[in-house]
Amino acid sequence: MADNKKPPLEQTYLKLLDVNGNELRVHGCFNMPLALGFSAYRTTVVVCDIEPYAILGQDFLVQHVNKIDIKRLLLCTDYGDIQCYTGEKQTWCAVL
Repeated sequence: MADNKKPPLEQTYLKLLDVNGNELRVHGCFNMPLALGFSAYRTTVVVCDIEPYAILGQDFLVQHVNKIDIKRLLLCTDYGDIQCYTGEKQTWCAVL
């Protein structure tokens, strides 16, 4: 993301670990509308160094997602289904 497009980050004291138990570098957080499928969801985004590019937390899933269809890689919401993918490569849906 271009520097002039980056939102100002709020300081956070969150400590996040990767799947191997290593601490992730957390840069801060900010609130934003997150566009998924045909809907936008207001949520707090935590900025840290991870691959792949994003993880939806359990708090987001509990608030907005009714069902996770693992076989079809879908997040089912009141506003429609959201296909999980990164570009052309399908990926896992991770829950923190």
